[in-house]
Amino acid sequence: MEVFCPSCSTGYRIPPEKVPSRPRMLMCKSCGTAWRQGFPARAHSLDGQPSKVVIPFDKPARRPQYAQGVLAILREEAALEQRLRKA
Repeated sequence: MEVFCPSCSTGYRIPPEKVPSRPRMLMCKSCGTAWRQGFPARAHSLDGQPSKVVIPFDKPARRPQYAQGVLAILREEAALEQRLRKA
């Protein structure tokens, strides 16, 4: 199955055996857009081939934009957490 980022149209292939049965949140590695992707039920058409179902996606969610001060605090916290885990 192929899914595409609703923002930048980057495509991703999912092997048939890995396609989930319920909707999932996906995130594009190219642009960072997150969206809820629906997946078809594993139904087959009358000729035994997988049916081609197009499922519309929800409105994409954007990553929040943080102020530089907030980012500095988050980076500090991440560094501290990393040091504590190594100890």
